[in-house]
Amino acid sequence: MKKILMVAMALIVAVSGSLYAQDAKEIRKQRKEVSRLAKSEMKERASKEARKEAKKLEKEGYVVFPGDLPLAKQLDRSYIMEYEYVENAAGSIVPKYLVGRGLATGENYSAAQNAAVQLALQYVAGLAEIDITTLTETTLANREESVVASVAEVVSASKNIVAKKIGEVQPIVSLHKDEKKGVTVLVRVVYDRNTVLKTYKETIREQLEAKGDKLHEQLDEVLGF
Repeated sequence: MKKILMVAMALIVAVSGSLYAQDAKEIRKQRKEVSRLAKSEMKERASKEARKEAKKLEKEGYVVFPGDLPLAKQLDRSYIMEYEYVENAAGSIVPKYLVGRGLATGENYSAAQNAAVQLALQYVAGLAEIDITTLTETTLANREESVVASVAEVVSASKNIVAKKIGEVQPIVSLHKDEKKGVTVLVRVVYDRNTVLKTYKETIREQLEAKGDKLHEQLDEVLGF
């Protein structure tokens, strides 16, 4: 019971006070800014951000396990993947990968890491939600408010399902620091953006069909089914 309470508290603290909390508008702004950079500039910027964050985290007491890549190297790899953009079928510049970030505290490393990974998965699903919401809002701009509201509800409700469906992967960043009562773990996981969006679209279809809503038929072309 004590372990469960520790993890539950960690989830609440990490969600409400995480250093990585960002709203959709801010993320869209950052993506637009990065997409304008040349590939060499992106790598340079990524490495700069990684070095800056590495110094900050080291001062806070974060370390890596023996045998893992150095802290700065892990962050550098994470930022490079986060800043990698590609052109989609519509000609728009979009992120190639979705990088999920998680931070949690538990009474032991295993509990803290599990909680951090779950938060990272939610983060990835949240990034996908931003893309799906942007797509549906644009397409349904001239539809009835009730239709738009129905889609928005399903998109939002699908996020937790998507987080469970995409499953866990080996974090590309895994740091920890000892606390007075346990350990804090910081992780980052990476997923191919197209794969996550496909999962999200399939989940939306399933949710609409389960509700007996034929709206999915109107969204097939838009969402790429």
